[in-house]
Amino acid sequence: MKKRLFSILCIIALSCSILNACGNSDDSSENPTFSYSMNFYQEEFEEEYSHYEKELEVTEDSSEISITGQTSSGKIDIQIINRNGEEEKLYNYSIEGVVDKKITLTDEHSTEWTAIVDCYGDTEGSFKISVK
Repeated sequence: MKKRLFSILCIIALSCSILNACGNSDDSSENPTFSYSMNFYQEEFEEEYSHYEKELEVTEDSSEISITGQTSSGKIDIQIINRNGEEEKLYNYSIEGVVDKKITLTDEHSTEWTAIVDCYGDTEGSFKISVK
């Protein structure tokens, strides 16, 4: 009886150790280093809060910028601007329904990125911009 109880306790301890080790794994490729998100509701719309600009925290180690969002009505316009010295590269997205887009960063990418977001009176939805 004692051997059986000891065996069961060892199996439980081993299982807990394995689950704990899996939970602590460092897979930074799936975890964003920066995230910016907002929700929009028609009943809360105010014109003065319909335009947003946000600097994205892109580092030399960043590999991608993802833009996800969904709307049940209206649309959300997002413009991502990459400033690299005197050059600017624009990425334009309009969220109407469901959107899942990615910008893959090159090895020698700029760290100066800005998001510009516009919503409208009929907009009901949300977005998230993440840097990985």
